[in-house]
Amino acid sequence: MAKVKVKAKPQGEVVKVEMSDLLLEVVDKCAKQLHYSREQFIQQACLWYAGRIDKEAVAEMEREAYRRQPEDPMWGEVGAKLLAEQAAKEKW
Repeated sequence: MAKVKVKAKPQGEVVKVEMSDLLLEVVDKCAKQLHYSREQFIQQACLWYAGRIDKEAVAEMEREAYRRQPEDPMWGEVGAKLLAEQAAKEKW
């Protein structure tokens, strides 16, 4: 049996999960295809599965994460500049 540690971020806990070597191999293969780390893949799989059971709880968790870490206004400015550059190239 392989042992996997997952760290939830931010302010998360380290969770120890035991799984077969075969399952771990499948997890690693899938994570690689998605360009995820093992940790990211397991977190996303948990979110997906939890969302199928309790969509509102997962949605609230995501809303809370955005409240704790609001988007930097700089990204809005960058997006506006890129859009202006692209729009100037197009014929209207």
